[in-house]
Amino acid sequence: MFQRISFFLPLVFLPLRFPTSVLAQPSTSYLSEKTANGVVVTLMVPKDVYLQNALVRVTVRVQNVTRRPRDVRFPFSLCGFDAPGVSVRDDIGRLVYPPAMVPWIAAPCPAAGETLRPGQTVTFRGYAILRGAHLQQIVDVDKRVGPHALQTVEIATPPITVQLTPAPAPRATISRSGKSLSALIERPPGARGPLLYQSRADCPGGLPNAAVYVLNWTRAPGRSLSPGCAPVGTWLVAAGWLN
Repeated sequence: MFQRISFFLPLVFLPLRFPTSVLAQPSTSYLSEKTANGVVVTLMVPKDVYLQNALVRVTVRVQNVTRRPRDVRFPFSLCGFDAPGVSVRDDIGRLVYPPAMVPWIAAPCPAAGETLRPGQTVTFRGYAILRGAHLQQIVDVDKRVGPHALQTVEIATPPITVQLTPAPAPRATISRSGKSLSALIERPPGARGPLLYQSRADCPGGLPNAAVYVLNWTRAPGRSLSPGCAPVGTWLVAAGWLN
């Protein structure tokens, strides 16, 4: 579960947020599929029951079933979001993931994409935080409607709805040495594998950088994280083990 850990240092306010995730062995895949404009989009998740706010792995498959190339783009796949950029919504339809860290950087985010050859299939594996129970994949396809005109068609898979069960918030211990900070993440019972994280640190006038962003899910070298700059003005972290 994402937990806001706030404390005051001299001229420093440091909010941290951490998702709960405990490893479980995957069983079968649950999938949703949509075909439109000559493109088949399939979203797959390993299970149908997860912990609330779990960090999960998703698989997206995109196939061009036409005899012509198709240009496809994946919203939420750049500017800090791992492709394929699966979206997660709550019960009232609000987009609750991406991004992993809130608030997000106010910057334009173009969609990543590629051209699929006739018959070509591409498969992506990405991550999602289950702040909501409804997962969906959106792919934009460019369709030529004239010699010099393209029309963008949005292909959205039907939502996959999973069951979310309550989970305790994980614990993080914040340490300070001089101007430097670090966070030691306590491994939840049953968690296996590497700790994955994203982070954003703003250090106005700091060294060696004024800002350090880790904008895609990255393996941590251990259970200890650091902002990468000092003195810290704001440090946002999303971290967890795969569920």
